[in-house]
Order: sequence, then structure tokens, then C-alpha cells
Amino acid sequence: MLMPGKLIGNNVFLNFGTNVPVLANPILGNLVNIVNPVPKIPDTPPLVTYTFANGKAQNDDGSFVAVVKNVTFGKTNATVSGWGTLTNQAQFAADSSMTISIPAKLQPMEPYGVEAVVNIPALGTGRMNIVEGQKSPFSLYVEPRNGTLCLVGSICDAKGWLSVTADKNTVPLNQWVRLAMVFTGDEIVLLINGQIAVRRVISAATLKSFGSNKMVIGVWPGGNRYQFRGQMAGLKIWNSIPFEYWPQIWHAQENGIGEIDSKYEELGGDSCILGEPTRTEAAIGKGRYRTYQRGAIYWSAGTGAWEVHGAIYSHYRAHSGPTGSLGFPNSDESVAARPGARYNRFENGAIYWSASTRAKEVHGLIFAHYLYLGAEKCHLGLPVSDEMNCANGQGRKSRFQGGNIYWSGATGAHEVHGAILSRYLKLGGPAGFLGFPISDETDILKSNNQPSGAKFSRFQGGTIYWSSASGAWEVHGAIRQLYEKSGGPLGSSKLGFPIGNETRVGGSDIKFNDFQGGVIVWRPSSGAIIFTELQLQLGKVESSSIDDGIGWFKKDRTAELITYTTVKANGVTLDNGKRRPDHHAGSDYNIGSKYLISPIRSNTAIYLKIKVDDWDYASSNDHLANYEKTFDIRTFFGQLGGSPPGVYSNQNSTSKGKDSPSLSTIRFNFSIHKPPCIDSTIPFREQCWWRFDNFKTPVLSRQMFADVFSDVENVENTWDEIMSPFDSIYYKTAYKKVAAGGNCFGISTEAVYARANQSILVEPIHDYKANSSDPINATNSNLATGLKHLFNEKHGYQVGAQAINCIIDQIMNLDIIQPLEIYNRVKYLLAVGDYPVICMNDLAHGSGHCVMPYRCDDGAGSHPHKIWIGDPNAPWRSGPADKTYIEIKKNNTFRTVNCPAPYASGTVLSGMLPSTFMSAIPYHVLRQQPRTPFWEILSTLIFLLGGILLLAGDAESEEINSDGKSYYKKVNGVRHITSNGIRGFSRVPLFDMKGKIPELYAQRGTFPNRMELKLKGTRNGDATNLIRSASNAISLNIPTKTTTRDVLTMNGLQSSRPEIRYETNEKNKQIGVNYAVLKDRANRPIRHYQLNLGVTKDEPAMLRAAQAGSGLEIKMSGTIQPIKVIMRHIENAKIVSSKFTYTPKAAGEILRIKPQDALSSASPLTIERMNTFDGKILEKKLITPKIIK
Repeated sequence: MLMPGKLIGNNVFLNFGTNVPVLANPILGNLVNIVNPVPKIPDTPPLVTYTFANGKAQNDDGSFVAVVKNVTFGKTNATVSGWGTLTNQAQFAADSSMTISIPAKLQPMEPYGVEAVVNIPALGTGRMNIVEGQKSPFSLYVEPRNGTLCLVGSICDAKGWLSVTADKNTVPLNQWVRLAMVFTGDEIVLLINGQIAVRRVISAATLKSFGSNKMVIGVWPGGNRYQFRGQMAGLKIWNSIPFEYWPQIWHAQENGIGEIDSKYEELGGDSCILGEPTRTEAAIGKGRYRTYQRGAIYWSAGTGAWEVHGAIYSHYRAHSGPTGSLGFPNSDESVAARPGARYNRFENGAIYWSASTRAKEVHGLIFAHYLYLGAEKCHLGLPVSDEMNCANGQGRKSRFQGGNIYWSGATGAHEVHGAILSRYLKLGGPAGFLGFPISDETDILKSNNQPSGAKFSRFQGGTIYWSSASGAWEVHGAIRQLYEKSGGPLGSSKLGFPIGNETRVGGSDIKFNDFQGGVIVWRPSSGAIIFTELQLQLGKVESSSIDDGIGWFKKDRTAELITYTTVKANGVTLDNGKRRPDHHAGSDYNIGSKYLISPIRSNTAIYLKIKVDDWDYASSNDHLANYEKTFDIRTFFGQLGGSPPGVYSNQNSTSKGKDSPSLSTIRFNFSIHKPPCIDSTIPFREQCWWRFDNFKTPVLSRQMFADVFSDVENVENTWDEIMSPFDSIYYKTAYKKVAAGGNCFGISTEAVYARANQSILVEPIHDYKANSSDPINATNSNLATGLKHLFNEKHGYQVGAQAINCIIDQIMNLDIIQPLEIYNRVKYLLAVGDYPVICMNDLAHGSGHCVMPYRCDDGAGSHPHKIWIGDPNAPWRSGPADKTYIEIKKNNTFRTVNCPAPYASGTVLSGMLPSTFMSAIPYHVLRQQPRTPFWEILSTLIFLLGGILLLAGDAESEEINSDGKSYYKKVNGVRHITSNGIRGFSRVPLFDMKGKIPELYAQRGTFPNRMELKLKGTRNGDATNLIRSASNAISLNIPTKTTTRDVLTMNGLQSSRPEIRYETNEKNKQIGVNYAVLKDRANRPIRHYQLNLGVTKDEPAMLRAAQAGSGLEIKMSGTIQPIKVIMRHIENAKIVSSKFTYTPKAAGEILRIKPQDALSSASPLTIERMNTFDGKILEKKLITPKIIK
């Protein structure tokens, strides 16, 4: 509740009803939109509290007695906020000072705070020290500037003294005033009368101690300089963040106060590229900004403070800045990979600039794909346009130096470039019949899995193929379907590459595509047919009675046949009046000649002429008849005639001589055959589905894990595995045994690849045998190595980011409760050649089964629809029972039919998701080499995956809760998934995994700030729990029993310093912890800790990064056990590890581990014992860790 404000000078103080004063300052701006509660810290008493009672400078308990020199003590009556009424004061004049000795074990102090109550009568002529230290290197002083008295705070780090001045809020004269300085490890905060006057953020500050253990009040520690002249009524020194100031500091951090000015100073202030400020800091969108002569600095809680300037800045403003499509910047202007180019990254994209392209933006899913391809380093180069609408208004595109990226909601983002792009644009681009791309330009692979040098790009309405010999041409519709079914450019049909676009034969309904090795011809009544080569086979010529005679006395009725054959094709004369036989035959003659005509093209014309004569011994031979005909594309090269087609028997003559009574006197027999090819009359699964069974692979190798995922490195030895612990955990828990129950996802996906001509296997895939001795029954041990490898690789794609995203989209959109919607989607995907894999999932248990659909039949009236499928568990077997399909009823339910592993819709309870559902993953999702979810998490793009939660081994979750929302809910003792649970959070099913299936959850966008996981043991053993976000990664190795009931609470998951709280119902168990801070507020490199954490019943254990600096804070419970810690961080671009062991002195105490130099592996460590987090330090101990070679 907002209470009335109190006006003090230029500052308005807002009271939020929780004793948390919040500054609203005309200089700094209002602290607004405070959502996150202030983290609690203990009210730690100061080390030093002086009120000068009885004319002494010491604590009330007599500790920390100061050595006083030339100070006059007297009385006063000052009422000061935070101090009450002060009745004593110390008068400082020339050569006055107080010196306090602070034990070495308490120094250097980090964090710390210091506050003095002073009355300064005059402006003075120079600096006046209030208090200064050396072992804890700081100084708090005032000095006159431009006629006012300013408060200044300084610290000393490796770079020297760094000073911060409160020049917007000055120190009043002739009145009592509280002056304070707080150093948190990441920032310096100066306060006047208890309110923030200035805050400066510091990157990776490491205090540099020097000199003595003393702190000096009223003068410079080295002698009579910087003399303070005035009165002092109180002094406090803390070796922690003062409790009173923590809410203000926290809310200043949350709202970015001082971040922009700090960034400006870091860049060089007035001398930097931005120039001088042109306006005061102001709010914008979800953050803040300030403009300068040549640019601006923007800040938001999610991105931090970054500068934008020059042409990129102008372009950014033209696109509505942070409130536009790009969002807030998350980088300074930087050098791009292309010579002379520059860029800025933003939450949702980037702006690139070069002299030739000028400033252009890329954002959203187009930018995500551009980034995946390698951004400006890839073949696309720099953008030459902003993202824009496509001509058809259905999608978006961005143009680049080397090509275009297109996006639509139905297809995602894909690039097109080079000759394929030129052809695509000539055909109308997205507005043409091809529609949007559903793949990037892709290598066409040879049989040895190496690139052939040729390329193709797939579109909604067709495919464009390119090779250096053929150029770029499109294939679409039924012609493309047959082309792909036959193996495409390198398939068994030997068509090769297209050499023309699809074309209509004038005056007919026939269409065709020419290829290097043949032609595909289509018409509605016949469908598509491949012609690569034809064989013309000439048979018998037969004769009836003829009319021949010599003179009036004799008639000759029997022919003595002679044939003359002419055959021409493709401009080549194969026979030219060839006489057969050499002498003559009787009334029939089998010519028996065969002519191979290759290749067949759209302009191929097979000309056949058979001239028949009657041999006459007494005179010249008599002409009987001719058969003369041309077979071309209009007759499908002879395949539309004959009975059966292509078989021409008993054909009449086309012309006759006078000795033939009729055209039927001489008859001809021949055939035109095409070579074997895919036969559309044979069932799909008998040609285009595997002949062998699903098989199990007990373990997928770590090497294959690296080969499959583009963002996983190869592991050469145990050390490499240790250096990538979270990849190793993902491999062991989510990937290693994913094929132990079968390879259904891999088998289905490889079939999709083969159908889309992206597999090294070509259609018909039914020709591939399990092995030579048993072509049908496949096992992991007898399946051909090449086949097994391909299936295993594709089976692992299911735990890649692309497949996970696709399934989560369908869960979040509630498509999973609408099988009719899935049916329509599958039908559409099959029609446009974006062949899908159908997944049937048991979401509650994380299991499922995958199949490949190949045809959809609409059910008439109330009859159900059918999706005909290739089921890995049901290879082709002849017989009526071999009809596998999915039945989709009009009441939005489904069931599998004739499938060995039956699946059917689960009952949908109110507010719950179904226990069993169906989804479809299109080819364009599966076609890319997958990334692990970690790639998307670390990309920090807010529309991709933001985190994963993994629970594997001998435990399972009972509840997952966040901010009052629950992912699971039990109904009648059965666990169900709620439909309105944790936003963007979903379990990911795993297909064909055997035994206890790991629980894999993915988060779209950022994790909630707090999550609670309640787990129970399933057997005696151990479980692994992994939490991974953009800024941190945590894994726990948990011993389990069947009676285990543990609770893991994670706070601050959106920050770089999350807190882990672990509770158990068992006594004295040890948990293995990997805790990695991937980046922190100061943008320091990765820090990784590996340690054991003790926990016992009714006493939680806790772990967190220190709220300031680079330390780690641990609270163990239970019996005292040695803590063995391994630390890793990046030093000189290499991972360096060190280790140490420490035994706590008392149960339940807090330990803070602080490297003295956060950037050095050899730096000594300070171990601080405390009774509470951020509480009083009981003891400090210095130890040196051992470097691990």
C-alpha cells in the first residue's frame, strides 16, 4: 500500500508500508514497477558504533577504542533519523584525528558500510576526509565543487583509486547530516540523510589492500592533509551491507538506478563515442534510457546497460527503439565478422551496418535462424533490408548480401540463395505456387554420405534442385511426389537432376518435367509416370491371303514376306530400311529386334516404320503394307495404348499396297516397355516402408551424442568429460538409453528423410534388408551397421531443441486435445511434401511411440478419418491383417488399429491435459542437425527455450510448484497434468526408452524466479537432478531410498546467483552438488563449484553464490563432515581447476568461501564462519587451494 510521501530537499521519499523507503529523485528518476520482494538479510550490528559518550571514541562495550588526537569533545542536542537523539559531539580542527585499529582477520572488508553524522559549518577550500582505510581500501570525504559541498566515496582496486561523486545531491551546511558509503562488491552507493544520492556499478572490482590495519577519522592516514573541520556526533562501520540501506540498494538494482551513468563512465564519460548527455535519464518500456550527442544508453533488468550510437542508433530509433520489435539492446556496438561491418545485439534480434549496406535490422525467428547459420560469417553475409512483409501478405522475409530468409507461421524460417533463389523469384517467390521454403539450401549426398556438390531447397509447393551441370529448376505436385519416392537426383530411377520447370503440353491436360536422365509425365487420369529409357521390341509380322498372280492363268494367295525396318529416336537413326530376312520368309515373320531408347525426354519421338513386301521370283517384289507411327509424350511414349499398356498385338497396317485386300491383311506385333520403377499399384508400405522389425539398442555412445548434436563437443578422455559436466549429465540421463526399448523415432524419421531425398538411403527403402541371412528380423546385433547407425542417430533427435519446441508448441496451444486438428495438419503436410512423424505420447509417464503417416482418408458422414501409417513395430507382411492406421473419430478421439503397441485418447478431465495424446513433427523441423536445449538457453533469445529441469534415476517428482501454480494435480489418487499450470513449462515425452523413464521438462522463455520440487525415492540407489538456465546450471546427485521424501526449493532462478534449499526426511545424507554461475551481474566469466553438501531431517541445507563478490555461501546440516570443493573458472581462455578440503567447526554454521582474486586460480581463499547468512563473522581463515594438473 502506498503511503503519503515526505518532501526533503529535492527528494521525495515513498513509503510502501513495509518500512522500506524508496527514493523518487528528479535526477535519478522514480523507482517504479517494483515486483520482486526484497531478499531478507540479517540485521547485522556494526563493528564500530561511536556516539562519543563520556568524551570517548569507543563502542559502548569498550571495544574498538580509537587513539584521539587534538579532538575536543562536547555536548549537543541533535535528533537524527536512524540514530535518535545524539547528545555528544567531537569537534575537529587543525591537526585533529581519530585512529581505529581493525584486526587483520576482519580485513579486507567486502562488503562494508560506513556512516558519519556531521555538522560542517563552512564550504572550505579543499577536500575534507571523514574516514579512510588502507587494508580495507576506501575513503569517504567531502569537497567543494562549483559553490556546493559534494560527498565523494573512493575504493582502491587493481587499477587504482576509483571515485564516485554525488554532485546532484549536495551536502547541506550548518546542520546535522548523515553521510554514508556502502560497497557491495559490485557497486559503490553514497547516501545523504539515509537516502541514495548516487550509485555506481563496478565491473569485476577486486580490492587492493595496502598499508596498516588502521582506519583514520578526520584526516588522511599519511599525515596532516585533507583535515576535516566540523563536528561529528556519530560514526558506524559495518563489515556487511547495512540492514537499513539494503532495501534501497536492492530496489535500485532492480530498477537500474545508476546503471546507465555507470556504463557511461565505463565507456569514458564525456570523451567517449557518445559525447555529452543531451537529456536526463527517463523510463521507457520495461526499462530506462538516456540520450547523448551521438547515441543513447538503454537499461532493463533482463539485459543490463548497453550503448547504441551512430547509424545503428538512428535505425534503432526508426524501429521504435526498445518498445519496438527489437526490444532492449544486450550488447554495445561491436565489430562484426565481415570487414568494416558493425552490429548491436538486442533481445529479439540485431542491427548490422556497413558502408555498402547501411544499417539494417534482423529480428525474431528470422534472426534466430540467421544466428544458427552463423550470422554474418555465413554465406548470407550482411542484411541489405529490414524484415518486411512478403508480397502475398502471408509471411515475412529479410534480404541479405548472399540470399534471403523467409518466415511464415506454417513453415518457420529458412534461407534461399544463389541460383535456387533466382529461380524461386522468377517463379513468384512466396506469392507463387511454390509458397514458402520449408528447408534451407541443402547438400545432396552421395551414397558414401559425402556432399555431391549439388543442392536443393524444399518449398510448400515444390522443390528446386541445382547442380553445376543442370542449373536450377523446380519440381512440384504429383511429379515431385513420384520423383522423391523414386529417390530423387541420385535415386534408383536414374532420372538425375531436372533440366526444366514443370510444363504443360499445349492443347492437352498433360504436364511434364524433363530431367538429365529422363522425364516424368502426368495427366489426371493416369497420374505420374517416370520414363528414363524404353525398349522397343519388334515381334511378328503376320499376313492373311494376298492377291498376287502372274498372267491370267494363275493366282498367288500366299505371301512370302520381306520386312524393311526404320527406327528413329532423339534425332538418331537406329535402323534405316533394314531388310529382314536376307532372302524371304513365309506368311509370318518374327523380326525379333530390340531398340533401347535413352534418355526419354519430353521432346522424344519414337518413330517406327515397318514396310512389308511380297517376294516374287518371276518379277520385282510387290509392296504389301506399311505400319508407320510416332509415339511421343501425348501417348506417354506408347504407354497409353496397347492391351495391356505398351503391348501392341495384332495391329492393322496404317497403309497398304494393291496386293493387300485390306489394312488388316498384314498385321504387326510389338511392345514398348519401360524399365522397372516404383509401381503405384503396389501398396505403399510394400515399397516405401521397411521390411524389418523395430530393434533395441541398449546404449547409445557418447561419441554419437557429440556427432548428433551440433553444440556438443567430442569427448576424447575423462578430463574432457569433467570439463563439460552438464553435457555429460544430459547424455547419461536423457540420451544414453533412449533407444533401449526400440528405435521408433529414428526409424520413422529416417523414412521421412528417404522420402524427402535427404537420406543416403533411396527409395524404395523396402529393398534394404536387415541382413543377408535373415532380411526381416532385425536385432541390434545383426542389423547392418550402416542402417543401425542411421536409425540410432535419428532416434536421438527427439531430445533435441527443435523436436522439443515443436511438441511444446502443440501442448501449449492445446492441439493435443484436438486429434481432428492433428489429422488436418498431417493431411496438409503430406500434400505439400513436408512429411511428418506422428508421435503418440503418454505425458504423465513421459513415454510414447512414433510412426510415419503416408496417406489420409476422409471419413464420410459420421465415419472416422484414417491416417495410414508405417509402424516400426509392424513391417510389411502380406495378408489382410497388415493394415495399420490411426482412426480419428468425429468426437475428437483417436486410436491405433492393427498396431502391436496400441494407443488411444485418454479421458480429458476438467482443467487437466489428457494422459495420452497425439502430435506431429514436420520434416522442416527434423531436417536440421539438432541442437541440445542448452544452445537455445544460452542464446538468450526470449522466444526460444529458456531452461530445462531433469530428474533421472531412482526418484520421481510428486509435485512441481511455482508462485501458487502446480504442474501436477492428483485426482482420485492418480496424477494428472494441469492445463493452466506453470506458464511455458512442460514435460517432454521420450520414445522407446526402457525401464524408469527420466523426467525431462522444458521451459519456454525464462524460468519462474522460484520453483519447488517435491520428490520421492522409487528404490534404494541415487537420483540426478539438473536445472539449467541462461545464467546458471545446477546438478544434484541425491542418495535415495524407497522412503525418501525430499523437497528442493530454488529461489532467484532468473538471477545469476540462485539459492538452493534442500530438505529431507532422512538423517545425515550427503548430496553431490555441481553449481555453475555462467555469468554474473559484473559479466565475469564462468565460475563452477563441485562439492558435497550434508543435510539431515528437519534442518535444511542451503547453498548460494555470495550476494556480493565472487564467493560461495554454504549451510550444511547434520553431523560435521569435511567439505571437499573443486573450483573451476576460465583463466587466460583456459579452464583451470583447484581443490581444497575444509572441516566446519560446528554443525549448522554458515561458511563463506571468498577468493581474494576472483580471476586467479592460485589466489588464496578466505573461509569465513558465520552464524547466519550475511551475519556476523565469527572467524576468518586463509587457505591456499591446490591446482589440479
